[in-house]
Amino acid sequence: MGGLWVMRHGRSRANAAGLVCSRAGACTGLVPEGQAQARAAGLVLLGELPPSGLAPVLLSSPFKRAQETAAEVLVVLRGAGVAAEVEEEPGLAERWFGELEGAPDSVYPEVWADDARDPSCAGKGVESVESVAARAKAVLEGPRLAALAAAGRPAVLVAHGDTLSILCASHSGSALAAHRDHGLPPAGLL
Repeated sequence: MGGLWVMRHGRSRANAAGLVCSRAGACTGLVPEGQAQARAAGLVLLGELPPSGLAPVLLSSPFKRAQETAAEVLVVLRGAGVAAEVEEEPGLAERWFGELEGAPDSVYPEVWADDARDPSCAGKGVESVESVAARAKAVLEGPRLAALAAAGRPAVLVAHGDTLSILCASHSGSALAAHRDHGLPPAGLL
């Protein structure tokens, strides 16, 4: 493969409002700071792309904040003459936070403590770490990334904090219960 990166979306309206937002269409979009973070990450990515000249593909969560992040990166890449493209990838969606949807983000530590105790926990309707790991792993091992790898094309997975921390823990062989050790800042690129 021409390279694989993961990128968290930039600072969103939900982040700025301090809200849990795991329903597509709610708390949508990036704040200006998030747009700038995404462009800065695009510049970092530009410096890391292999010299093959093959067009990278940004596989993005269907949530608007991830889509807007991918769009900002796309502007940077295309502005530098890199023929990149964005595709939606439902398996990279935000983790569902069930009954906590719309709650203050101060509830996250409680969820993460539950995750650390039991990665299969789905208390309060929160999607379990194991469930997120399974759908994210399906993206990582799925036909789209396999096709990109076979063509030698770079890929970037643009998604959400918990989705990516869980994917990174799973892929690295770390305990899923410790997924928060793999957290990325807004527009963080790995």
